[in-house]
Amino acid sequence: MPLNDKQRQLALAAVVVVLAIGIGYMLGKRPAISTPLNTNVATEEKTVTPKAVDVPTTPTPSGTTTKTPAKTTSPTATDGEPIAPMAKTGTISFVAKSGNGGVNFNWSMPSNLTAPFGFVIFKSTTTAPSFPRDEHKFITNPADRTYTWDVQDGNTYWFKICTWNGKANAQTGCLTTSSAAKAVAPTASAAETQNPFDYTAIELGLAGRVENDGVRLFWSQSTSSSFISYKVVRSTSDTNPYYPKTPAIATLNTKTDVGTMDNAAVKGAKYFYRVCVVRTGLNPQCGSVWTVTY
Repeated sequence: MPLNDKQRQLALAAVVVVLAIGIGYMLGKRPAISTPLNTNVATEEKTVTPKAVDVPTTPTPSGTTTKTPAKTTSPTATDGEPIAPMAKTGTISFVAKSGNGGVNFNWSMPSNLTAPFGFVIFKSTTTAPSFPRDEHKFITNPADRTYTWDVQDGNTYWFKICTWNGKANAQTGCLTTSSAAKAVAPTASAAETQNPFDYTAIELGLAGRVENDGVRLFWSQSTSSSFISYKVVRSTSDTNPYYPKTPAIATLNTKTDVGTMDNAAVKGAKYFYRVCVVRTGLNPQCGSVWTVTY
């Protein structure tokens, strides 16, 4: 039986209501994960950063010291290591013995010691000789290790040797000094005591140094009121040269001229030098012998 208009409207409304209910039911049953909004919310909830108080801390093991670069320093003596290397030191082994012509010396020293200008030997009748206070001799060749001091008076002396820094009349002239060595000077023979000259240990003290063009000599000034001239003598074999027995290599007529240069010295030769003073009406006066190898 055909529906009239009113019945058709009611039927259509019923269909719409059924469809609406069905769609609403279907929407209400969909899983939350399929909804983008719900997915984002869930992700945000799972990525919350824990608070610092929630993070456990690991204690520093006992006895562990953290080194701070700003506290590092150079080693000190308390660390068992000096701040700078200490200067090496050493001693001179020194021996003095009575012999022919005087007292003979020999010495040795470790390689870390140097003698820039050679050595000084000094003597005293006491146990503590001192340079430059006491009588002394210069050995200007740093390679020398032997020397003979022409002292023949039978007295007992104590000798020392030191490495020399070139200062001839200063307390600081010695760098490294040996212990004292004792020796009894020999007694001169009768022939030697008859030398036709007067010996002086105070004046005419001779020293020198080796230079490229020869041997430079210098001595202490004479105080003789009868002074005429200085005579410088030299020998390669006679350990007791003196004027006039030994020819002079230099003559100086002025009392204040207390130095000369031996330009005739030959490399490798050993020389015995002495300075004598020619005096009016008296024997020549001569100082000690100075020995050097050029």
